[in-house]
Amino acid sequence: ETDIETIVELIQTDPVLSYQLLKVVNSAAFSGFQAIESIEQAVVRLGIANLKNWVMVIPMTNISQKPMELVESGLIRAHMAQKLAETQANLCPQSAYTTGLLSVLDSLMDSPMSNLVDKITLTDEIKLALTAHKGPLGELLATVVAYEEGHWDTLKKNAYSGLDLSQIYIDCLEQVALGKKAMSEPP
Repeated sequence: ETDIETIVELIQTDPVLSYQLLKVVNSAAFSGFQAIESIEQAVVRLGIANLKNWVMVIPMTNISQKPMELVESGLIRAHMAQKLAETQANLCPQSAYTTGLLSVLDSLMDSPMSNLVDKITLTDEIKLALTAHKGPLGELLATVVAYEEGHWDTLKKNAYSGLDLSQIYIDCLEQVALGKKAMSEPP
């Protein structure tokens, strides 16, 4: 809950963060035809929701010596959870994104999920989803994980059975691949 000017000021204090932001905004997923003239313009083009998502991912790549594929799995889950939540009136897409992203935290940190979520401020709904796959977000996360793991029989009995999960998953893979490419391109 802050204004764009404050966000821009914070980003501008870190040249590396500013550079990474510009790389992401210039990626195929977000680029426009007009060149970026300022960090503020980059933030506006990316959008606050995408900026929040991007900022949550950066520390995950630095907290663990685990393979990058684990972080990518969290990103794919996050994007898929968000897209599925957008089809359900009772779910907040941003909460779904957060749930999907943090669903790999136990593997990244080599610690039980219950211990990890007790140390951070999250809604009870997200904590329940992460620790027990219960509640609306938990059911959503269970669907995403079941799809990821190929448990097709589980998928036929839920609220998302009318959606083309294959296409949604492919779209999420492409989105994560574009973001990864943008972050790894040399200066």
